[in-house]
Amino acid sequence: MMRKKIKNGFTLIELVVYVALVALVAVVTTNTVLVLNRSLVTIRLERKLTSSAETSLRRMIREIHLAKGIYASSTLGVSPGVLSLESFESEDDSTPRDTAFYVNNGALVFQKGADSPVALTAQDVSITSLVFRQITNGTVSLAIKTELVLQASHGKAS
Repeated sequence: MMRKKIKNGFTLIELVVYVALVALVAVVTTNTVLVLNRSLVTIRLERKLTSSAETSLRRMIREIHLAKGIYASSTLGVSPGVLSLESFESEDDSTPRDTAFYVNNGALVFQKGADSPVALTAQDVSITSLVFRQITNGTVSLAIKTELVLQASHGKAS
């Protein structure tokens, strides 16, 4: 009489190989998720920086084009600089209004006349350097060179 041997379960070697494969897949998956998360945070920070810089510089360009002069109270050539302009209400309205750009608590601030100051940069974007320089070409025309350095951070990423 022959007896059939019934095999139930796994051998110890099969179990060790299975656990090693599952651990390897888990490590690879975790690393991939972490890399993708870091990339996503970096992309979001770059988008915030770009958006804040574009908004700030476009507003400065518009106001500088409307200006008819620079006040002596401007702080030029140093950081953080202050740009005070003798300006107009708008292109269509020639009502004089003073305009100022300056840094307050790490944000670039725009103030026109007696209006409330408006932050031009996003809340988690800070200005690390803002320098205004007046450029003259020997004639009546004036120009302003703006050097703007921004920094954004989210958690440990910066």
